[in-house]
This record gives sequence, C-alpha cells and structure tokens, in this order.
Amino acid sequence: MSTYVPPYGLARVLVDAGDRIATYSRESIKVYNLAGAPNLVEEWDLLAEVPADSEYRSPNFAAGATIGIEAGEAEALYATGITAVILENVGQRRQAAATAMTVTANITPAGLLSGIIIGTHAAGATQNYTLPAGATLDAALEMAVDESVDWALINASAAAADTITILQAGADHIIIGAPIVVSANGAPANTAMYRTRKTAADTFVTYRLA
Repeated sequence: MSTYVPPYGLARVLVDAGDRIATYSRESIKVYNLAGAPNLVEEWDLLAEVPADSEYRSPNFAAGATIGIEAGEAEALYATGITAVILENVGQRRQAAATAMTVTANITPAGLLSGIIIGTHAAGATQNYTLPAGATLDAALEMAVDESVDWALINASAAAADTITILQAGADHIIIGAPIVVSANGAPANTAMYRTRKTAADTFVTYRLA
C-alpha cells in the first residue's frame, strides 16, 4: 500500500539498498535525493520534477538512499520496493493504453496492472485467459498481504460464441466468481470487473466483482 503526502507537504523517505521509489500525484511534484556525508549540512539533489498526473519510478539504489518528496496542490503517493508501483487510483489518474489479447494465452502481470484488458477473437468457442502464477505476480508487485488491485476485462468479440474464460493458475492464484465473460453480442455484460488480492507470499485470489 502506498503512503500519502498531504498537499504542499514534505516527506523524507528511507529507501533500502536495492530498492527504488515510485511516486504519483494529480499535480506536479519534486523528488530529491539527499547528498553528502552524515553530520554535514544537508544538500538535496533534484532527482525529478514530475509532471501532473504522471507516475515516477526511480532506478534501484545500490546503496540505499534518503529521498525527499515535495507535494504540490494535490496529495502525493509514494511506494518503495524492488519493483515499487502505485496501485491506488487517485482522482483523475492517467490511464495507460489497455492491454490487447486475442486467443488463448496467459494474462501477464503487466497486463493485469494496466487496469484494462480488451479481448477480441473470432474463434467460435471460448478462449482461455489464464491468471498469472502466484510467484510470477508476487515478483512483479510490491504488495503486502491483504492488499489488492482492481482491473477489468472487456470482451470485444462480436459473435455470441466468442466468449472468454478466466482460468486460475493452479492453487496459488485462484478465481472466485463466474469465470466466463460474454462477447459484445451480450453487451453490456461483456465487461467484467475483478479484484486481485494477495493472501500470502506467492499466493493470490481474484474475485469477480461484476
């Protein structure tokens, strides 16, 4: 889960060796790196001036770092970790391009994190989209137990027979709820909403919400 910095607030964040920091805000923010030796006058180097509605991800700090975050007119969020991503949706957050899928394939962690997957096929039979394996998803996320991420699947296929079935990835990533998403022939039910929750290390459950 990300940490909030209030509007016009300042945050001082210790980043462990090998980790990075990610930030997001609806307004522009500044990210600094503390330079110089301990016990000397502090000097802050500007790492990035992040535009409004943009996510910043630093490189991994080999020796760790002390990072300063200066929020603007809106609250800012930050997260640290080996991969470090901002999972929360804050106001009018930027939406990257949706992930396109066609016939039977595995859903990648990046596809799930894009927030929207659009499936289109004309196979005349249901196509299986398999959830990421628990270990694969855990390696791609910085999530604590009981944190979650929401995402949607839109089945843009035309024919009634062109359904999509969400399959679980073994016992380490199961699905609860109806697994079949109808085609655009059955719109508006062709859009399914999911919440993927971490239940233990390398273990997830995905709930169909709608």
